Amino acid sequence: MEVKELTLNKGKENEFSVEIRKPTNKQMLESEKAYKKAFRVALEDGAMLRKRLGAYMEEQSIWTEKNNEEYENTLKEINILDYQLNKGKDIDGNKLKISQAKEIALELSDKRVEFRELIGERQELDHMTAEGQAETERFSRLIYLCTYDSLTKKPYFPSYEVFQEKGNTQEVVEISSAAGEVLFGVDPDYDNSLTENKFLKRFKFIDEKNHLINTEGKRVDREGTLVDEEGFLLNDENQRVNINDLPILNEEEDVEKVDFEDDLGVIKDGDKKTPTRKRKIKKEDKTE
Repeated sequence: MEVKELTLNKGKENEFSVEIRKPTNKQMLESEKAYKKAFRVALEDGAMLRKRLGAYMEEQSIWTEKNNEEYENTLKEINILDYQLNKGKDIDGNKLKISQAKEIALELSDKRVEFRELIGERQELDHMTAEGQAETERFSRLIYLCTYDSLTKKPYFPSYEVFQEKGNTQEVVEISSAAGEVLFGVDPDYDNSLTENKFLKRFKFIDEKNHLINTEGKRVDREGTLVDEEGFLLNDENQRVNINDLPILNEEEDVEKVDFEDDLGVIKDGDKKTPTRKRKIKKEDKTE
C-alpha cells in the first residue's frame, strides 16, 4: 500500500482527512538517524540489550520454563484446532457436525486470545531494551514524516514537537494504526481472515463485526443470552440486566439515597428533610 487516506472525527463538524504515505529514501534515512541516536542514548542511560532480556525475565521469575511450556502447548493446540476446521474432520478422521465445528471454532478463538496474552507478557518489558526504545522512536518519526493533510498535501504535523505533544490522543492513535498498515503491511482485515471467523461467518453464527448472533441476527453471548453493542446483558424488553436478570441500577437507586418506610420509628425529626422556608419580607425591607 503506497497511500492510505484516513478520516478523523467522522460525522463531526471538525471532520477532516489525512494521508499516510510510504516513506521516501530521505525520510527513511532520517528515521534511521533517529533510531541510532535513541539507541545510543538508551545505552548511556543503562538500558539492556534485547538479547539480555530473556535472561533478565527468567532471573526475575517474569518468564520461566513453565511459561515457555505454556507458550509451546498453546501454539500446538491452535494449530490442531485450525487444522480440524479446515479439514472438516476431527483428529480421528471423522466428519465434523456443524455443532461440533462451532465448538472447535469458539475454542480456537479462545486459544488465540490466550496466545496473544502470553506474547504480551513476553513483550511487555521490551521497552526496557535499547532496541525497543530505538524502534519506538523510529516509528514515531516515520508517522510524523509520512502524514499529510489530504487537502493541502502538506505535512500534517507542523513539527515533531507538536506530534509528541499530541502523544496518546485518539487522533494520533488512529493515525498510528493506519501508519502500521502502510509502513509494515499490517492487515486491517486480519480478524476476518482467521479460520474460526470464516467458519462462524459462513454459517451465520457471527455478524460482520465478528460478534456472536442468534438465528434472528441479534447479538448474544456464548450462552445465547441477548447483549447490547457494549456487551451488557439484555432482557426481553431490551433493558440492561445483571446476571440475575434484574435491571441495572441507576444513579439514584442507591442505599444512601432511596427512601424507606420507617415502621420502626428510627428516623428522628432532625434527620428528616425539611422544606426550605422563604424568608418573610418585613415592611422596612420593602422599598417605598
